[in-house]
Amino acid sequence: MMNTDHLFLINSDESTGSKALNESLWKSASALKPGNVHEFSADESWLYTGAIANEQIIDNVLKNFSEIITKAITGSDGFCLFPLWDTILNHVIACVALLAIYLLSTLLTFIVYYYGHKLGINIETDHRENLFSKLQKQSFKFFDNNKTGHLVSRMTNDLMDIGEISHHSPEDLFIAFMTILDAFFVMFQINWQ
Repeated sequence: MMNTDHLFLINSDESTGSKALNESLWKSASALKPGNVHEFSADESWLYTGAIANEQIIDNVLKNFSEIITKAITGSDGFCLFPLWDTILNHVIACVALLAIYLLSTLLTFIVYYYGHKLGINIETDHRENLFSKLQKQSFKFFDNNKTGHLVSRMTNDLMDIGEISHHSPEDLFIAFMTILDAFFVMFQINWQ
């Protein structure tokens, strides 16, 4: 049995080598597939002609060899010179997809933090203005009965906490809900029973 991938056939006395390929020697050759047999006629052969023809046949062999390499890289015609090429290509695609997911995640995280903190600051500002206007309307007796530091603490720290909670609570609830939903989805995929 002859183990070959491609066959370069130089026909010295015939226009086609199809008769020779019907012999029992060639019947078992794996190269006898369409696109794997490269025939050169007698006028293209370097065995029977001069220097110019020699150059021409080498150019033809290189051209056919470049077609073989192109088929091997692209995987066309079911032939692949590099058996792991598809696996490597799939890993590259997976890496690019993962990079895109991380970039999208980074962008969405930035948007959530930027607009979330902006929302929290706006809520805090509105509450602070409302509280300040209410404090302005209080009597002197109110200020005599309440400590000034306690009132200032309420207007700064407590309102800041309210702003942070108003920003982070919806985000945390959404993340918790999606995490639980994803966990159920994964568990269902593993074993639905």
